[in-house]
Amino acid sequence: MSKQPELILEEQLVNQLQILGYGNVVIKDEKALLSNLKKQLEKHNNIVFSDKEFDKVINILNKGSVFEKAKTLREKQHILKDNGDNLYFEFINSNPCIEEQTKIANFLSAIDDKINHCQLQIEKTTVWKKGLLQQLFC
Repeated sequence: MSKQPELILEEQLVNQLQILGYGNVVIKDEKALLSNLKKQLEKHNNIVFSDKEFDKVINILNKGSVFEKAKTLREKQHILKDNGDNLYFEFINSNPCIEEQTKIANFLSAIDDKINHCQLQIEKTTVWKKGLLQQLFC
């Protein structure tokens, strides 16, 4: 396996993301980073966070060890909105799109077909073995 410089891999990733419709974002400082995070979370969850609500989101992200943070990113989260209502949101879409689900289903079906084929071969081999044993001892 050949190794590629990190820069080449990064450029390929950026190109793939642009093909998928993603654009470049200029992040000059922490304020711009947080602003972009807020925008992306609002877009992803189809909601709007007030500044106070977004502070609660950041507080969730700042808690725990690296492992706990990784778990936090995968799970649905809950905060109380400014008006006291419950608000549930997610950082990452953990449900694959229908295209991905179809690929997964097709892959699993292909594996099932291979398993069935192997089971049939085992059954045929077992019958053949019994026949050989009968011929040997008869």
